[in-house]
Amino acid sequence: MTQETFTEFGSNFQDKLVYALILDRVFSEQILEIIDGNFFDSKYHKDIVSIIQEHYSKYKSAPTINTIESLVASIQDKVSKEQAKLFMHALRELTERGKIEDLDFVKDKSIDFCKKQNLKKALFKAAEMLKYSKFDEIVDVIKKSILLGSNKDIGILYSNDIEERYKIENNKIIPTPWSQLNKIMNGGLASRELHIIMAPVTRGKSHILVQIGAYAALLGYNVIHYTLELSDKKTALRYDSCLSKIPYNDLMQFKDVVKEKLSTLKGQVIIKEYSTKTASSQTIRNHLSKIRMKGIEPDLIIVDYADLMKSVSYSEVKRFELESIAEDLRAIGGDYDVPIVTATQSTRSSADSEFITLEAISESYLKAAVCDFLLSFSRKIEDFALGTGKFFIAKNRSGISGLILNVHMDTSISTITIIDDEPSIPNIKQNDKRKLLIDNMRKT
Repeated sequence: MTQETFTEFGSNFQDKLVYALILDRVFSEQILEIIDGNFFDSKYHKDIVSIIQEHYSKYKSAPTINTIESLVASIQDKVSKEQAKLFMHALRELTERGKIEDLDFVKDKSIDFCKKQNLKKALFKAAEMLKYSKFDEIVDVIKKSILLGSNKDIGILYSNDIEERYKIENNKIIPTPWSQLNKIMNGGLASRELHIIMAPVTRGKSHILVQIGAYAALLGYNVIHYTLELSDKKTALRYDSCLSKIPYNDLMQFKDVVKEKLSTLKGQVIIKEYSTKTASSQTIRNHLSKIRMKGIEPDLIIVDYADLMKSVSYSEVKRFELESIAEDLRAIGGDYDVPIVTATQSTRSSADSEFITLEAISESYLKAAVCDFLLSFSRKIEDFALGTGKFFIAKNRSGISGLILNVHMDTSISTITIIDDEPSIPNIKQNDKRKLLIDNMRKT
């Protein structure tokens, strides 16, 4: 049998791939995750693969050849049943004669076969989507089909990999501008995680994101800042104010001072503007690919803000779209091994709250389920005059949540300063036991 015949993945190849699934149970269990009966041309191939998959799903092990032979009798289609019986009979004869030729080659090419067949299916789907101009969705469908089976990492071998996971470079953390917050976050913004800033409308979410980005750039990290509400120019001017501490309205008079301050930056800041509801996660991926082609590796990705993005997965229910956007952003963080920081609006009723809890997340509570860290920011009417506000740790997968930090905010220079040396607990008189527990945890 020639290699060219196998390249076409014709009936001969498909026969031997099913042979391999039946005879090599280890191989079968490895490939079952990605193989699909619809990848095969013949009905009896589809039915036998379906039998193997159903057995594995139920018993968590690949069936033996004897089990498959008995289950073939349950195939409903009479023609397929007879062909499957003949196929199994032929396999028995081949195994009695000795080793079946080319099985190692077939197993080696099995991933390519699955990718090719999956890509065919994706192209048909893409052609249908093209009628409705769903371009981002088309790119996503094609990309997923190409990536099928590409991750061969079996995961962490827990007992053997202890030295590897304790290496400093494997624990990528970018500090926030606030040391008090970094203590609570185990150092700062963790790579591969989604961090959300939540606040009511016009409370200063964008200023917080700018300060986070500016501080990271000062430390030498490359920051990619996507803005879907403010213009790129206005966002850049806010960075100027934050870094130089020159009020926004006075920047034109002190341009030389700003230039001098920017010359001290160790990292790069790239600000990319998209109109509201025009950028999806795929749009961001495409832009990040361009940045990498220019030799710039992103260290921190900021999205201002997630609620204004377009979902790749269309749904008539808005909360499901917002959940999908949050999931996609977190996936980008995982793929690029960087922290993702974004913002979301809290409900209108939370505007007068002393501090804002998870229950006040606007539109979709599911966003909170997806993220790893959620920091809410509250400012009552009197806080605007006093320049004050409160951070509330609403969610923290890696540590304590439910803590408050009082802050001072100067929007003219996009800067927040945490006033408290240590966080406090809401309603402290009613929570003395909880405070004692937290104090004990800190000591240990």
